[in-house]
Formats: sequence, C-alpha cells, structure tokens
Amino acid sequence: MHIEQARRYLYTASAVPATGEITFPFQQYIDAKASSALPATGGRATARIDDYHVDKIISIGSAVTQLVGSFSKEENAFNTLVTTTIDGLNLLDVVTADRCVARLTSRHLKEDPNKESPGPEASIVFLGCHFENLRIAGFQAVIEYNEDLLANVDTFEGMRAHCPKNKIPSTESRGMLSTSIIKNISGLVGVKVQGNRIEIPQFGVVYLGEVIAKPSTRRLTMIRAELGCSLYGNVSICQIDGNGTEYP
Repeated sequence: MHIEQARRYLYTASAVPATGEITFPFQQYIDAKASSALPATGGRATARIDDYHVDKIISIGSAVTQLVGSFSKEENAFNTLVTTTIDGLNLLDVVTADRCVARLTSRHLKEDPNKESPGPEASIVFLGCHFENLRIAGFQAVIEYNEDLLANVDTFEGMRAHCPKNKIPSTESRGMLSTSIIKNISGLVGVKVQGNRIEIPQFGVVYLGEVIAKPSTRRLTMIRAELGCSLYGNVSICQIDGNGTEYP
C-alpha cells in the first residue's frame, strides 16, 4: 500500500574531533568525544571537550563541534553548516598543531514539487578549513591549499571536471570521488611528501585534507594517520560531513 508523504528535506551532517584505534601491541580505542550529529529535521547541535588525553597517544587542549541546519526563505534554500575546531593537538609527539579547523557549508535550493526532474546540485564548499602551526616531527609544515576546491568548485560534477583538467590527484570509484584540499606541503625534514601524503619513518603515513565527495554530500578529514611502527592503528582528526536531500 502506498502512503502519501509531503516532500521534506532530510539533513545529513556530523562532526568528529578525533577517533581511531590502536591495534598493536595493545588494543585501545580513541573514543569520539564531543562529536555531534544533526537530526534529519535540522536545527542545531554542539558539543565541547577540554583537556582530552588517551594514554599518551593523543592529547587535545579543547575541541568544539557545531552543526546548524535551517531553511532560508530569502534564498529558498536549505542551508547546512558543519565545523570542528581543535586547539592544542598532539599525536604521539610527532604530529602537533596549535589549531585545526574543518568547516563545511552547503546550500541546497528547494526543488519545484511540480517538476519530475531533480533540481540543481547542492553547492558545498570548505572555505575556512585550515591549520595553525602544524608541525611534523618538530618542523613546521608550509601548507599550500587547493584554493578552488576550498571555495569555487562547489558541485560534484564540477569536481569531476576540475581535478583532471588541473592535474589535481583524484580517484573515482563506486560513485564517489576522493581528492584533497591540500595542494603541496613543504618545510619538512626527513620525510617523504607526495601531494597531501606524508610518509614519516618509524611512525607511519599521514594524509592531510582528505575529501570524499558524492553528488549529495561531502566528507572531509583534516588529518588521517595510518600508524605502522612501534604502534599500529589508525587515527582520524577533525572529520566532518554534510548536506542532505529532499524526499520523496
């Protein structure tokens, strides 16, 4: 039996300051403290934690997440804001930062219910994402951002066209595209850098500014570490995702 439903917008947004797992030589989860998720109906969600430590693996001075989903009559659009901010980050005394900010905003124009075809793609940008005094093994990282991916290339189809045209590394599979808001990293010593990837001897591999894009949403992880020396495991820092879709 078919049940008639009025069209509505389903918000999708979450923010996680830090999470992960150590798998060897012991098992230790890094709980996703101060995480926030937005209800499908929108609204506001926020959380904060101060002085968070996990067995000398990671320490955070403070972390704040904030999500807002609302409809603008002036723009006739559903808007979403997602932010995660960490102050005083220390990962195993190798990756440190005074501040790490992940920020995503989306604008989804309300579709005309009288038209069968879907409306235009949502506009999603990462403007505001940045590191302050990011250091790798004691040396300050000089970050060059892919500025177009931060602010100008705001649709999935736009990213699909922009990345290969401008020789920005990207991979497309299963309807998703992966790339990075980081163009280049310099100023480091004793490591191997390739795009947004940093290979650190006796530590593991760190990826900066990772983006996973789909037509209806984006996910950004500012720091993702694959640990592989005395400690094995994975850590994700400043992770956000957001947008939404109309239904039915």
